[in-house]
Amino acid sequence: MENSNLSRIKSKHFKIYQYIKDNLTMADLLLILFIIVSIISSFVIIKLQEPLNIIIVNCNNKILNEYDLSHDQIIKINDHNTIEIHNHKVRMLYSDCKNQQCVQIGWTDKMPIICVPNKLSISFKSKKHSSNNEMLITY
Repeated sequence: MENSNLSRIKSKHFKIYQYIKDNLTMADLLLILFIIVSIISSFVIIKLQEPLNIIIVNCNNKILNEYDLSHDQIIKINDHNTIEIHNHKVRMLYSDCKNQQCVQIGWTDKMPIICVPNKLSISFKSKKHSSNNEMLITY
């Protein structure tokens, strides 16, 4: 009985091998290999990244302030915008802009929040890096 299961498994593997051999070209195999390597390397890069634990608030391309994501707080940026920091994430709590896209983004800990009508942006950086890895926003 074991021999029949083993022969069925071998037969299945042979059919898969035969299908690949008959239907896929070398270019197809290289493309599949490239995709697999890209996916694995993306996961490794994401896993090795340092946590982004500081937010940088820019208004009119000028840094207004930096805030630590470890302190829960509500911050009134100006008359137009208010942000909230909670559980190491940030969101635009209030904005008086027309389309409200910055408010609809919701909580984030990696993606920048941009309020184009009020010329406000919130970006992230790590505490460990003192270099400026901020985005330049043009309106």
